Amino acid sequence: MKKLFLSLIVLAIGTMGSYAQDELVATLSHGSSLSTFIGADAFTEAYEAAVEGDVITLSPGVFNVCTIEKAITIRGAGMKPMESNGYVSTQLADNLTVNVPSETTSVLTLEGVQALGYVYFNGNNLAPVNVLKCRFEDLVTGFGISMNAYSCIFANGLFASYSNYYYQSTTLNCMNCVIVEARTDGYTIINGTGYIAKIIATNCLVNTSTSGIGYSVLTNCIITSVEGYFGDYPLPSSCTAQNCIGINAVETPDLFVNLKDPSNVMIEGVREEAFTSVFKTLEVLLRNPNPNETFELTDEAAAKYLGDDGKQVGIYGGTNPYNPTPTNPQIKKFSVSSTTEGEQLKVRINVQ
Repeated sequence: MKKLFLSLIVLAIGTMGSYAQDELVATLSHGSSLSTFIGADAFTEAYEAAVEGDVITLSPGVFNVCTIEKAITIRGAGMKPMESNGYVSTQLADNLTVNVPSETTSVLTLEGVQALGYVYFNGNNLAPVNVLKCRFEDLVTGFGISMNAYSCIFANGLFASYSNYYYQSTTLNCMNCVIVEARTDGYTIINGTGYIAKIIATNCLVNTSTSGIGYSVLTNCIITSVEGYFGDYPLPSSCTAQNCIGINAVETPDLFVNLKDPSNVMIEGVREEAFTSVFKTLEVLLRNPNPNETFELTDEAAAKYLGDDGKQVGIYGGTNPYNPTPTNPQIKKFSVSSTTEGEQLKVRINVQ
């Protein structure tokens, strides 16, 4: 992609040295105006200045976070290191709470970031959230969630529930994602009303304690069970699974035995043996998988195990195969010039 060099003039704050330097940077786009914020708090400062519908773009590096209560777009440089060009991911440090009211007219979009802490979606009437090409290193959970996730990695759990909040009206729509541990834990009844949590997964790789993923809809997925802690039980009859393949931690039982759908296929052998016949490099799906793991199927498995669209099951099938590279232009380098113009510093941002 052609490089675009954007030179901005910002007011100098404090005394700067006489040499060029690289910094963390966040840009805030509001209509035709563009503001720049520097340092570890750049994201939080940009967020404070943002209004609904604005776009915050983050450079690589580790940023401090704040509670997200505005429907804005947050774009990072990617969720993992890219060895070909040496760029590192945009990382959000510490835990993150999302609480965007449902009455907002915009959608909160998060793209190309690596969340290092716990992410909690809060509220019975949370506005829709779109999450693209992100990696979540810790637990993602909440209640009242309406979330669409595309090409994401949930490395340490995706729970459609939260502790004792009774799984209230939560729907997680995941496409071409890796979900290292998925749970919905069924439902409860409050004052005669059912609050059901579910994951709708299409072309995903789902590692689940199968007894805890009730009321979910799984299509063209690869489903693996977790050994122990009820993980080797079949999927409950409240689930729906079509054109999926199953990899179990033990020889029995058939993960799909309660579903009676002939389109689902169990891979022969226990998990370690089955992974070898299905994946090129992945040996077993554990928490916090290697950030450079591609989750690709062997050529034989890709040709043999097909979804309802005739394409391979798992994250490289479907209409939008897994791709961790963000779609938006990225801030790859930010530097402050060693010279000033009057009382102003010259800032150069390399966008690619």
